[in-house]
Amino acid sequence: MNTESVSLGKDTKVLETKKPAIIEAAIRLFSEKGIRATTIKDIAGEAGVAEGTLYCHWKGKDELAQEIFYDNMKRFKQDLEKKLHGVTGTKNRLKHAIIAFYAFAHREPLLYKFLILSSHYELRTLLPKTPKPLEVIVEIVREGIVSGELKAIELPFAGAMIVGAITKLSDFKRMGVLEKELDAYIDPVTDFLWDALKTRQTA
Repeated sequence: MNTESVSLGKDTKVLETKKPAIIEAAIRLFSEKGIRATTIKDIAGEAGVAEGTLYCHWKGKDELAQEIFYDNMKRFKQDLEKKLHGVTGTKNRLKHAIIAFYAFAHREPLLYKFLILSSHYELRTLLPKTPKPLEVIVEIVREGIVSGELKAIELPFAGAMIVGAITKLSDFKRMGVLEKELDAYIDPVTDFLWDALKTRQTA
């Protein structure tokens, strides 16, 4: 038996077990300090690992940030699509999308802050090739225009307006500006956006 290969296999397993702790620490620091202000030393210290352990998985903090951003934006988009599967009616689909956004914000607040509120400027070069929840929102609007429920409107503008309204409210909640839980705002936000987007003949 090759003892060297056995030892290497054990080391690989140990490294893999530390990867989730590193990612969790990076999310926490990136969401609080931003990517630029966070160092590899910061992440390693927060995760309780040696700095060299990070370089076994990533070339540096930028690659780590990009992986976290891409993988989790993709997961968020897929989760949103799954929750909308079988839901009919443009207003109802919009409402369920808002529910999904706020459920994610409640379930994983630091990751949500990193993905939605903190990282877009620093990772703007990665955005064009990253799967985005915005694409799901835009598709809801497109379907609503085709069905005649929504007025003809520029899709990127409508998507930005909707996502902006949803995420700004969650940002205000995080900052303590809003006292109620986000669930309390689901219907008001849905109605507000619906009134702005619907055709005149749509109730």
